[in-house]
Amino acid sequence: MSKTPTPDPQPDLDPEQDDAPTQFKVTYNGATETYELVMSGITFGEARAIEKVSGQTFAKIMANPELRAEIGVLQALIWVSMKRKHPTLTFSELDDVAIDAIEWPEDPAGAQGDADDATTGPTQGAAETTGAA
Repeated sequence: MSKTPTPDPQPDLDPEQDDAPTQFKVTYNGATETYELVMSGITFGEARAIEKVSGQTFAKIMANPELRAEIGVLQALIWVSMKRKHPTLTFSELDDVAIDAIEWPEDPAGAQGDADDATTGPTQGAAETTGAA
C-alpha cells in the first residue's frame, strides 16, 4: 500500500529565525501564484485587519510563533499576503481553499538531508554496480 505524502499545513512562522521571506504557492481564481508571507513591513491597516479576523492582538501574534500556527491567525496572514496582489480578496474567499493545497517551501535542513541522500544513493549504487561487474 502506498502512502501519499501530506504537505505540512503549518510553516515555521518565526520572523526572527530567518531574514529570507517565507513564500507559499496557492491557486486562486484558477491561477497558481507565489506569494510572500507577510511577517514584516505590515501596515497599520493590515495589522488591524489581522486582529479583526483572528481575534488576537497583533503584538501577541508577532511575539508567539505558536499563536501564528493557529488556523485563524494563519488564514489572516495568508489573506493579508494575498491581498497585496488581489486587493479585493475577502477573508471568507479563503474558506474554500484546501489547507493542504497551499505549498510551503521545504525545510532547509530536510532539503539538505534529502540532497545528501540523493548524492550518496547514486554514488553507492554506482560503486556497487562497478564492484559487481
